[in-house]
Amino acid sequence: MNEIMNKMKANADNARDQSFAVDQYKSELENHLIECKQEKRQLQQSIELGDKRIRELTIELNVSREQVESLKLTMDQLIQSHAAEISRVTASAAAAAAAAASANNKKAQSYHMNTPNGSPQLPPKEEDDLCCSPIPSNLPAPSTPTPFGTPQSMDSDYRIKNELDASEEKDLDSQLMKLTKEKEKLQSFYSKIPLSGGGPQSRRRKEELEAMLDQVDSQLSKVKQRIRRS
Repeated sequence: MNEIMNKMKANADNARDQSFAVDQYKSELENHLIECKQEKRQLQQSIELGDKRIRELTIELNVSREQVESLKLTMDQLIQSHAAEISRVTASAAAAAAAAASANNKKAQSYHMNTPNGSPQLPPKEEDDLCCSPIPSNLPAPSTPTPFGTPQSMDSDYRIKNELDASEEKDLDSQLMKLTKEKEKLQSFYSKIPLSGGGPQSRRRKEELEAMLDQVDSQLSKVKQRIRRS
């Protein structure tokens, strides 16, 4: 009887220990579930924040792309405008050079005509007519020409020369200022192009600007040489 009682007591103790262990395992499992839920909630919040940041960055990227396209369009328009301006200034410089050359030729012809050795020769018939025809009495007596022409012609030639020189010098200064400003603008555009990357459009724009800068430098050199000569 005692042995049976001891076995029943031992079984009861084992059952109680097992029940305690089950309760302990259940409590630990519940704690793990709570921790998992908290971690899941934190991860969901992090994912939501990441998605929100991605949406913001996508919007900023689209805005930046639109701004870049707008800047490219504006730069292309400015390059075309400055190319047209350079062509106009170049044409104006060429016309001014032609006008200056024509004025120099006219001055040379005027000086040549006013010198005794440069007087135009008359055909033989006209010389005979002048020699043989009577001199009208109402004509003033011819004045003796000087080696450098009459004082009146000298004063007229000097005045014309000064006016031409002043006009040419003013035109050259104006061309120099325009070309200098054009060069500064082109250099400003050139400095905004990235040194690396940018794609074929940036390389093409860079080549166009370099060609226009070379053209402006050539015109500046010509104008400066003419200014030094004058």
